[in-house]
Amino acid sequence: MTLENSRNVSTISLDEAARFLHMAPSTLRKRAAAGILTAYKPGKTWVFLHDELLNYLKSTQRTCPSTAAPHPRIGGPDFNSMATKSAYRLAQEIAAKRKNLRR
Repeated sequence: MTLENSRNVSTISLDEAARFLHMAPSTLRKRAAAGILTAYKPGKTWVFLHDELLNYLKSTQRTCPSTAAPHPRIGGPDFNSMATKSAYRLAQEIAAKRKNLRR
């Protein structure tokens, strides 16, 4: 980072960064101390750069396993296979026989 670019960089406190990331300040402090995300401690308090918080947020993006998995088709009026057509005809015959038995 050059001196010209460093003048436009804004720092964020621990509490502001925790609010931005929607996590507890204690969790953010532990992650910063462990080096999981980039943070600076020039004195007694942690300091974060907005761009680095955005990079961290983007790096944690994962797809939800429930929406990423392919969904097998279960049931429904799918008459493409011979087995489905046969099962449908058999169900219709059984329903007709049950209806006749009630009379």
